[in-house]
Amino acid sequence: MKILSLLIISFCLLFGLEGKVIKVVDGDTIWILPKGGERVKIRLYGIDAPEMKDSGGKKSKKYLSELIAGKEVKIETHGHDRYKRVIGIVYLGGTDINGKMVKDGYARAYLKYSKKYAKFGAK
Repeated sequence: MKILSLLIISFCLLFGLEGKVIKVVDGDTIWILPKGGERVKIRLYGIDAPEMKDSGGKKSKKYLSELIAGKEVKIETHGHDRYKRVIGIVYLGGTDINGKMVKDGYARAYLKYSKKYAKFGAK
């Protein structure tokens, strides 16, 4: 089972990923279910949302849920983190959801990892 998961993650890193959002963990982490595959945990690239216990955490999760929960999304992958999550930019149609989270005030640009969203607000 672990080998299959590693193969799926490797494939995703090379070719991107598509799937249905099956769970929104918080404002910067989701689970998706690719067609015919096992679920994959995604950490949204270049942004940081408040933790659930922090001020704004529940609002951030709720907003992300309203945007993408239960919907088919595309992920532009950017490697994986130390927790083995795929790091990626989430797209719904042509909309960059990571950027929308920052632009709309529910997350901040995480400058330690990327300057992509710095124009919207930084951490």
